[in-house]
Amino acid sequence: MDFLSFIFLISALWMLQTRNVTKSVYLLILQSLSLSILMIGIPMISLGYDFNLFHSAIAAILTFCVKVVFLPFIILRVNKKLRSNDLVPMNMSQGLSLLIGIFLIGFSQVLNSSGFFSTSHLSSGYSFFAISSILIGCFYMLSHRALLCQIIGIIVMENGIFLYSVSLTNGMPLIFEFGTFFDLLVGVLVMGIMTNYIHGLFESTDTENLTELKG
Repeated sequence: MDFLSFIFLISALWMLQTRNVTKSVYLLILQSLSLSILMIGIPMISLGYDFNLFHSAIAAILTFCVKVVFLPFIILRVNKKLRSNDLVPMNMSQGLSLLIGIFLIGFSQVLNSSGFFSTSHLSSGYSFFAISSILIGCFYMLSHRALLCQIIGIIVMENGIFLYSVSLTNGMPLIFEFGTFFDLLVGVLVMGIMTNYIHGLFESTDTENLTELKG
């Protein structure tokens, strides 16, 4: 599980230094794929003989279908439709963005060690990776100005929240997981439609153009 957790974190961190939407989506697929495997691995290690394979398998399959297949397909399709092959505008250099990401990982370790978020010492290791992903996803949205990058950042944050909940509870009730995935699907579809609409108005998806929508 340590290797998968490392992949989960590094794939999110590496997004900070890329300015290409397609590469970011591929890294998102890698992170989500590691999360879908962790959905089974973490409860299996924590619960032992009490491990419920059926419940964890359903959660892992849902994660794979939604976050590895469906959502990346939507983002790539919208990106192709917009013909957005140019580099994504950023608010800072790629190197500085990566350095701040490393700082956020260190800050996550401080938060995790202090017990500010975690309530279970048994899962504190996974909580560190989850908190790091939440902070990196938030910073990715701030540093990259393309609308599609905002969608990617939200999914990275949601991946962190999902890993955090699994590390503490060893799996939420399926009804909550269905609700979470449904909310995420609706949110991405709406943002995809808005991206098309804004691109039609400004012939660009730079979020700085949103200030011109003020009344």
